[in-house]
Amino acid sequence: MSNRQNLLEGSELYNNIENPHILVVDDEPLIREVICETLMSEKYITEQSCDGIEALYKIKNDTNKYDLIITDLKMPKMDGIALLKEIRKLDANQPVIVLTGHGNLDDAYSLLVEYKISDFFSKPQIGSDRLLFSVRNALEKYRLINELISITTELKTSNDKLKKLSSYDSLTGLYNRRMLIEYTQHAISLAKRSNKNIGILYFDLDDFKKVNDTYGHSVGDNLLKEVATRVKSSIRSSDILARIGGDEFALLVENIIDCSDLVNIAKNIISSFSVPVYLNKQPVHITSSIGIALFKENSETADGLIQQADTAMYNAKRAGRNCYMFFSESMNKAASIQLETENNLKIALQNDEFTIFYQPKVSYKSKQITQAEALIRWNHPKKGLIPPNIFIPIAEKSDLIIDIGKWVRDQVLQQLTIWQEKNFPPIKVSVNVSGKEFIKREVLQHLLDIFMKYQIAPHWLELEITEDTLIQSIKDNNTDYEIIRGMDVGLAIDDFGTGYCSLGYLKDYPFETLKIDKSFINNVTKNEKDASIVKTIIAMAHSLNMSVVAEGVETQEQRDFLVANKCDLIQGYFYCKPQPVDKFEEFVHNFSQQNQTNTPNLALF
Repeated sequence: MSNRQNLLEGSELYNNIENPHILVVDDEPLIREVICETLMSEKYITEQSCDGIEALYKIKNDTNKYDLIITDLKMPKMDGIALLKEIRKLDANQPVIVLTGHGNLDDAYSLLVEYKISDFFSKPQIGSDRLLFSVRNALEKYRLINELISITTELKTSNDKLKKLSSYDSLTGLYNRRMLIEYTQHAISLAKRSNKNIGILYFDLDDFKKVNDTYGHSVGDNLLKEVATRVKSSIRSSDILARIGGDEFALLVENIIDCSDLVNIAKNIISSFSVPVYLNKQPVHITSSIGIALFKENSETADGLIQQADTAMYNAKRAGRNCYMFFSESMNKAASIQLETENNLKIALQNDEFTIFYQPKVSYKSKQITQAEALIRWNHPKKGLIPPNIFIPIAEKSDLIIDIGKWVRDQVLQQLTIWQEKNFPPIKVSVNVSGKEFIKREVLQHLLDIFMKYQIAPHWLELEITEDTLIQSIKDNNTDYEIIRGMDVGLAIDDFGTGYCSLGYLKDYPFETLKIDKSFINNVTKNEKDASIVKTIIAMAHSLNMSVVAEGVETQEQRDFLVANKCDLIQGYFYCKPQPVDKFEEFVHNFSQQNQTNTPNLALF
């Protein structure tokens, strides 16, 4: 066992440890020899290094070898300060004594605090008595610090055990009822001061008693532990899962926008039991009934909210089990509508009920249609054409939006291929990307797949994402957009001005287009503030070598204002509503003929 390991365990005083190891780091051989000779007179084992690089190599090679390090500040290659930084990364409490030349005392004093230096000496005045005293003091101080750390750790371990006994379920390791109530009451207090809601999901296992009666309570306990594991894997890390007792569990969910968030979680829990559990090597199918209660719809106390969710659970059992029910009838109705729409969307994908409409973007310079936006429509067999604002919000609350996004991009590249084959005027097409599919990193792989499938140059496709999606991706260290831009796929920030995007993001990240939100365009000729905002966005974008698209342009006055301020692309009803592909092609052809004299020399696909 090394000296430092003995110290860390606090087993004995430094005076009783034989031959502590000390590393002396200095570029002056004479200084090193004087220090080592003094230390060896007290039976310390010494080693020498002529610079920080050599010293760091030795330290990293055996992090527990050196009980003390004595280092000079001024050295070639790696100086003492750089060495100190590296030492502190390895060990926050490693004893270090610093040597400094004349005139560097101010630096040494600052190091005492910043790098926890035990002591320092001014060269060449290094007295042997003072040096030995300082070494003994540093080693003893280190022993005492680690002894204190050891005692503190033991106390913390004991406190953690006591806390766990009072706060956690001993079988599953989940929170118990007391902690659930405590967390729920705190969440209610926060929800009262915000626009967000909270919900409780209360559930148990259908016919759990049969498991205990058939296999015994020890097998039943193993089933409960498996249930806890599966449910934890199907919820967010921020959700609070508790075992109430027996086979009853409850889940606290915060920051809810609407009931669909709870519906998705309930469906995930039910789905987690779709794979049978093996009990005594026999597959056993289990199901769960779930009750749901929302704070702002029901009780304002934690106990009351949990009780209402419990009541809703029994309503779910009466409804046939293996399902979920809300305590509120209005919430049940809303959940039913969402479930029906989700099922219809799945059928729509299977039956090819979706279609793509295209809306042109007109260049103010060339007066030609150089780009377009692809917009999805749902051609329902009974309800007719359904606009995206009706079904996209519901799709975004489930993973259906990922499948829909892939379908749209595939259709767009397929259409670009057709246009290329028929020598249609080359047009860059933009598609909206849902925040969920971008944050879940579904987009990059799909782009790689479809560009292998279709022989289209990537620069003819542009992805539009919102400011909020960009910011969340950056927080998640998602760098997919850099790879996508490296593929030469265009990137645009959609609805610019409505989110909280820092200007620094525009400078640091590879976006080539800003799309001004319609809300600023609506009153751009009537409201001076909106006009100033639009002018500023255009000027700022151009200064960053970005192009600007104005969407929602409906009047001649709006169009003239944007042209006067050199907005690159104009999109809106003033020119054309979104059209099915045949109508869009006809519009592009007619528009091109009307402005033929201004036709630019566009590159082909």
